Amino acid sequence: NFLWTRVLAGWLGAHPDLGAVAVLLPQNHALLGALAEGPAYAAVTDAVVAAFARAGVPLFSYDRDPAIASEHFLDLDHLTAAGNRALAGRLARELAPRLRALAGPAR
Repeated sequence: NFLWTRVLAGWLGAHPDLGAVAVLLPQNHALLGALAEGPAYAAVTDAVVAAFARAGVPLFSYDRDPAIASEHFLDLDHLTAAGNRALAGRLARELAPRLRALAGPAR
């Protein structure tokens, strides 16, 4: 999966006209437990962030976001309706200024 993440980051970086952003989705750390506290989890997360940074693609990470709690998950990484609303709210706050900038001045 990481190989394809790097390929995607490179492709998006080569097409800046798309205005793409990457999103690191939240994981249910209550279920991940010690696995998410170990160096391997941090290394993978850091490598994903670095791949998009090298490609010049903005990345928004919502993993460990305090606005998305354990009760927002059905399992390890699938959100409930409330979890989806919480994530959508976070995304909207990040994307709104970018979308306004793309739209240009108001008429």
